[in-house]
Amino acid sequence: MKTKAFSLIEIIVAVAIIATLSGIVGLKLKDHVAKSKDTQAIASLNTIRTAIQIYQLENSEVLFEGNLTDEYSKEKIKIALNKLEKYLESNSKNIINNPEFEIGGSQNETDKKIIYGGKVRITFKNPDSTGISDGYSIWLEPFDGTKELDIRGNKWIEY
Repeated sequence: MKTKAFSLIEIIVAVAIIATLSGIVGLKLKDHVAKSKDTQAIASLNTIRTAIQIYQLENSEVLFEGNLTDEYSKEKIKIALNKLEKYLESNSKNIINNPEFEIGGSQNETDKKIIYGGKVRITFKNPDSTGISDGYSIWLEPFDGTKELDIRGNKWIEY
């Protein structure tokens, strides 16, 4: 009577195939998670921009007043964003307390090597050469080692 069993070679081949497939899927999954985090940061920026437009229509004062040549001040940004509280939905109000976003990844313009993880923050500083702000416009600024491009190759500061 013969028993129906797998040989050691068949098991090793099956494990190797599964390991190869999971490695490929794992890399693709990492890219998709990184892109979704980047998209979430951009969507949050657009939510704030919409709130700023409503604020601008209802008020005659600028949202942000400050010297933009100074060092970045998270507290000044929070004070400015606090004026938007009534224009934001409850799930968006956490942006006021923490105007920084975890992102999925970034890359340099030169070598295009993706670095997973990183942070961007809201800034009122105009990315053009003057740095002058109108007190309403905002951008995403990479910091804390984050490179200038997102995972798709777009500049963070141009969103």
